Amino acid sequence: LYRTAQALAAIRGRGFTIPDDVKHMVVPVLGHRIMLSTRTRLRGRDNSAVLREIAESVAVPVEATA
Repeated sequence: LYRTAQALAAIRGRGFTIPDDVKHMVVPVLGHRIMLSTRTRLRGRDNSAVLREIAESVAVPVEATA
């Protein structure tokens, strides 16, 4: 995930990775690695929806100011 986010940043002309790069790559990188429960699938949710929800729920780290 980290390396694909780095590659995306490079494609976009940046020498650094931002949290949005990581969030953008979550589904393509991890989508095939999770197995949803039958209950979740019956509710109409798929891997990409679950991964996007998880990625959006993670707070972006910020530097503490002293």
